[in-house]
Amino acid sequence: MLKKLLSFGYGSIFTMILGFISSPLITRIIEPEEFGKFSMFNSITSLASILIACGIDQAYIRFYYIEKEENRDLLLKKSLIVPIFINILLSIILLLCYKPLSFIIIGRQSIRIILLVILQNTLNVFSKFLLINIRMQQKGNLYSLLQIIGKIVYLVSIIFLISIVGKNYKCLVYAIIISNIIILMLMIINNKNLYFRKSSNSRQSVQTSYSEMFKYGYPLVLALSISWIFQSSDKILISKLVGYNELGIYSGAYSIVSLLTILQGTFVTVWTAIANQKYEENKENILFFNKVYCNVAIIMFLLGILMVMFKNVIIYFLGSSYSKGSYVFPFLVLMPVLITISETTVIGINFTKNTKYHIFISIYSAIFNIVGNLFMIPILGAKGAAISTGTSYVLYFILRTIIGQKYYNININYKSLIPSIICIILYASYATFFDSYLYIIGFILLFIIILLYKSNINAYLNCLNHIIKKEG
Repeated sequence: MLKKLLSFGYGSIFTMILGFISSPLITRIIEPEEFGKFSMFNSITSLASILIACGIDQAYIRFYYIEKEENRDLLLKKSLIVPIFINILLSIILLLCYKPLSFIIIGRQSIRIILLVILQNTLNVFSKFLLINIRMQQKGNLYSLLQIIGKIVYLVSIIFLISIVGKNYKCLVYAIIISNIIILMLMIINNKNLYFRKSSNSRQSVQTSYSEMFKYGYPLVLALSISWIFQSSDKILISKLVGYNELGIYSGAYSIVSLLTILQGTFVTVWTAIANQKYEENKENILFFNKVYCNVAIIMFLLGILMVMFKNVIIYFLGSSYSKGSYVFPFLVLMPVLITISETTVIGINFTKNTKYHIFISIYSAIFNIVGNLFMIPILGAKGAAISTGTSYVLYFILRTIIGQKYYNININYKSLIPSIICIILYASYATFFDSYLYIIGFILLFIIILLYKSNINAYLNCLNHIIKKEG
């Protein structure tokens, strides 16, 4: 698994490095108000991507290893049919309702922004499934290479477009679309024999039926849609309650946190494929899943505390216009930390195909977040939105873990997990309002986390020592 993680991960690490370079570049060029509009564009296309996939993408992942190897390319083609049809219908609806929708995105009526949304949605349909196919084949080097190329094209496009369209949201929108077009073309060219070759097998030779795919996928599309409300209500309410400038500051801080979600995405990319494969091979192999959980928990808690500790240094690079983001940043860090850990604790829901629970988890978390945002944003602005969102992810993590463990218990040590969560929540709370003694408190908490997972860390060190002696 480590080898797979490294093959998928080097692209993410390179992308993260570019992100640390590009985020300050973008925020120093693009004013918070324009960055806020770009954030709304991303939120809308993210929702559209969920609706268009209709849960088929998640079903494709779940049934990939169940399907015979020679029929997996046919499963991919079959999986694409419904999303393509839904995308056409959604595009028509978007065009008919372009006036109110464009006003939500950029604060004024514009058919152009809706056409760009439609184009982005269409690119996402194909890119999503082709990338999933690469993930499930565990082609880490190809996946990483595509990530690197995509990020480089995005940055070069921004630099080129600034002189053409100006320093506004259009520059960022055009750049991300150009990047997606290039990546999609590369995936098609590199895999044309796999995706589009003629096969002697008929569509009926695919073991997985549409009824099975929809039965597995429809609860997930509802859950993901509600999750979108959960994850995007903060941005929407900030734009409406306190304006695009505050949204831009919030999004600037969010863009730095999203660099940590790159690591999260890399882990999920590898973990989804391997977890399903391991479960199908041996359903009693609980020790494997427990070890992965421990690894992820230690790494994410340490990373989360380090990011909060150096929040002022990180936000400094965004520029003076985004300086208030240092007090928005701490609670947002909870999001990637807890989501990543929960991917190892929620597996029971997916393994047993009880995906309906994702709906209830998302509903409770979304309601909690919306109520929290309505109460906190008018008082504290973007800082209030971050507190509400971060706290909501604590609830999200708790629900995923409790229900996931009910269906597939991996023997979590709650004596180390619960104190670790309390530590990072208290630290985020302090760092949201104060800067004094930030480093001292951070080092103390790092030491506490290491003590809580001492036995696991000792096991890793012993293993490393054994490998070094063996190589020697």
